[in-house]
Amino acid sequence: MLVCFMALVVSKHIEQKAGISIRSFLTHCKQITDARLLNKVTKREFRMRAKVPAYLQKLSKKSSHRTKTDKSRNKSLPDLTLKDMNGKPLNVSEYGKNGKLTVICFWATWCKPCIKELSNIAEHYEEWTKNYNLQLLAVSVDDAKTTLRVPSIVKSKKWKFDILLDPNEELMRSLGVSSSPFSLLADKNGNIIYEHEGYVEGDEFALEEEIKKAAADSVNVPQK
Repeated sequence: MLVCFMALVVSKHIEQKAGISIRSFLTHCKQITDARLLNKVTKREFRMRAKVPAYLQKLSKKSSHRTKTDKSRNKSLPDLTLKDMNGKPLNVSEYGKNGKLTVICFWATWCKPCIKELSNIAEHYEEWTKNYNLQLLAVSVDDAKTTLRVPSIVKSKKWKFDILLDPNEELMRSLGVSSSPFSLLADKNGNIIYEHEGYVEGDEFALEEEIKKAAADSVNVPQK
């Protein structure tokens, strides 16, 4: 009886917060799952249909994940050098000097949401680089011990973006980041214009919308 009562309370809470009924949610999930099993939709179409419904967007907006844009505008990519997986030093500020938009994602090998986020982004990365003149920097915050796992995970996931190592969390502190997953977007001048803390399925589409805006803004900037 107690379990049933708790389930009812949770259901009502979700209905009030997200503005949907649990019956509608379950019906939608069954439809997209059946469609996938019957091979009626492609993998990309399945992800789109599963992630983008309006009620999930409403729920995401009411979640604990924080999205910040205004406070980001007084920050830029710092003059800070980190090493890649081969031990080559790279200055983070240089990513803001090549005329490309830059996405930075903080992650760790022990962080499942981080790996899920980067894997989902990886599916769109080639398209994003072509459409938006974009580069992505995945910064591992693993310590000296777990950093050893980074190359094997990157290889197994076939990630094509740049990987930097931040074992002492220097870049995190410099950018005011307190946890991972955490993603941010910098414009073509290295100015940070968007930040997002946490990850739930579909957040990559919200990120893409911000990338689209930034790409459009850079095209519309009057030439001096």
